[in-house]
Amino acid sequence: MSNIKTAVATLRQQINCRNKNKILLQASTIAQLKQSDDWEAIYLEFLQSELLSLGYTEMLMVIANSPSLISLNYCEYLPNSYKILYELSYLTESQLIEAIGNGLVEKTMSLTKAKKLRQQAAD
Repeated sequence: MSNIKTAVATLRQQINCRNKNKILLQASTIAQLKQSDDWEAIYLEFLQSELLSLGYTEMLMVIANSPSLISLNYCEYLPNSYKILYELSYLTESQLIEAIGNGLVEKTMSLTKAKKLRQQAAD
């Protein structure tokens, strides 16, 4: 049980920090925690703690499933927005690299731009 409390405390600290890449750090932590045998209990405690709304929590889970985002290799180009990172999580790493190279993905990009990139990537 202490591992579960520690994991949730770590996520709470990351949510409340002022790091410019805090959402990516949260997603990276979640990706690591998902490898734990305690993941289901950690996730349940995280939800019950209401650290984030259910919608933001679900977006964070999708972001955590994107290896190219949580590798933190591209964090200097990525915005600190759940909604934008959620949209970008549907891009493959090669699509993300191309979009960064073309200047389409950058810290101040809009949600509209991110949605458009996701749609283009799906086509």
